[in-house]
Amino acid sequence: SRKAQKLASVQNYIDLHNSIIQTEKPLDGRKSVIQEAFFKFPMHNQIDLPPEFYITAIQEFYAQHFPDYNVIMTVYHGDELEGKGKKKIGDHPHIFIDCKNKRTGEYDLTEQQAMLANKVIETVDFFKDYDPVNTQKQTYQESQIIGEALQELFYQHINQKFIMENIPIFAIRLEATEENRELRKKIRLESKKPKEDRAFNLYTLKEEQLEEIEKKLEGAEKEIKKTVEN
Repeated sequence: SRKAQKLASVQNYIDLHNSIIQTEKPLDGRKSVIQEAFFKFPMHNQIDLPPEFYITAIQEFYAQHFPDYNVIMTVYHGDELEGKGKKKIGDHPHIFIDCKNKRTGEYDLTEQQAMLANKVIETVDFFKDYDPVNTQKQTYQESQIIGEALQELFYQHINQKFIMENIPIFAIRLEATEENRELRKKIRLESKKPKEDRAFNLYTLKEEQLEEIEKKLEGAEKEIKKTVEN
């Protein structure tokens, strides 16, 4: 009963909000109103860049490719520290986009993204074996393809920014091996769990790093023992 009460409150809020902003056309349940996105360098690359770089990089990307949609907010998540030290890890920006087209009044950002993805599929060699996606309603697999296409554009964008700002980094796509595909599949499934229960989290990463250090230490001890005996 508590859950039903909360859901009713949310629906009431949505109805009142829409009446205040006088939405031109009624929204159906399939339309996205706000979209969140972020980008993050894999931690093992040890990339250390200022917050301004992250924020401007993602804002400029959306301004270039989706100029008809307002950026509601961009936040920088830079408070993840390694252990009790001061070494930052996994810094990244989050951007929140209003899906309402400023020119048409339609909530059509996802459709525009699908159309842009199809242009990438037509022109980028990596996608030569891909079929165009449905621009109105996508399957889960098609939504994954749209994400890959937008990622391809982001690679181009971020590499150009690296060049413009004289940063000696170059972003490349991982080879699409079966092992990588399986790993991504596991990570997607894990993302539905609470952070502390995930197999791919900071805790398990540190466990793996500790195990690797212990192996090196064991090897060093054997070398010392052998040297002493000699």
